[in-house]
Amino acid sequence: MSFPLTERTISRPDPNDTAEEQEYDRLRGLARAAHGRRAELSKRSQAAYQSGDKAAAHELSQQSKKEQANADRYNREARDYIFRVNNAGRNMDEVDLHGLYVNEAVEIVRERLQAERSRGGKGLWVIVGRGNHSEGGVAKIKPAVEQFCREEGLDVEVDERNPGRVWIAIGGHHGGPGHGGSGGHGGHHGGHPEEDRGLLKRILVGIARKIKKQICTIM
Repeated sequence: MSFPLTERTISRPDPNDTAEEQEYDRLRGLARAAHGRRAELSKRSQAAYQSGDKAAAHELSQQSKKEQANADRYNREARDYIFRVNNAGRNMDEVDLHGLYVNEAVEIVRERLQAERSRGGKGLWVIVGRGNHSEGGVAKIKPAVEQFCREEGLDVEVDERNPGRVWIAIGGHHGGPGHGGSGGHGGHHGGHPEEDRGLLKRILVGIARKIKKQICTIM
């Protein structure tokens, strides 16, 4: 399994990094090193096979698969670690994808949307970032998430106050960006239009009854 570029790629440890960032970079570094060994072993395996040494080719191929498994394991550990760090204390309807590879980010969005549907949620706030840490400063996670949503028939709106944050509506529930929301935006996504009209009608009826009682009392 190969991984696309991440939204946040650091090639070497920075003394100014936090302990969390250094641990994240350590795990990604181990994964890259394992990928390098896998590629070299695979190349040697092919060369051995072409030379007629099938036994050596098989052994090298097995070693290559082990290194691929190591790379996948280190990447999973890095993904889980940075996800826990970035999402500690967040509401259930918000997820921060910083530090994830593109395919990891899309898979987490898929899982969290399923969880939101199961609990009757209206949607999911997704912090996709602006691509400032990507190669060339070009965002990669945001377009990938938007593409995923198009394929799934989901509506996506960009937060008008933060272009690095999007609202993915579930079941036609809109009103995320610019209408409140979690993460410091009021904790409310806006209700369904029919529900809002019904609530307004009940309030108006209640007010009318109170006015009628007051008029009867005066008379």
